[in-house]
Amino acid sequence: MQADLTTTTTRVLEIHRYVGDEFQYVVARTNKHPESYVRADVDKMNSLLSPEMKAQGIRYVFAFGTVEGMGKKTGEAKKKKQQQQQQEQAASSAAAVSTTAAGPAAANG
Repeated sequence: MQADLTTTTTRVLEIHRYVGDEFQYVVARTNKHPESYVRADVDKMNSLLSPEMKAQGIRYVFAFGTVEGMGKKTGEAKKKKQQQQQQEQAASSAAAVSTTAAGPAAANG
């Protein structure tokens, strides 16, 4: 009986976003709602997709996760977001440098 308790407390219900067969990211994660509630949310989310989004292959899928995987997935998402922000900052810094370099030359011309 103890194993059943452990299994139910570590089980997490998730909603995943896919484009075609490719997993994109975890949209939502909970251990506080019953499976039927989360499945109903998935159905509702899929019904709200526009025809264009459906044509692109975007869909939402119900999945089981674990509490142990929660921190890892969240950490990966944060790391990816930080990398994206660093790339955007580098691009804007490079654009600012080229604009500054061209500015005085254009003014003297």
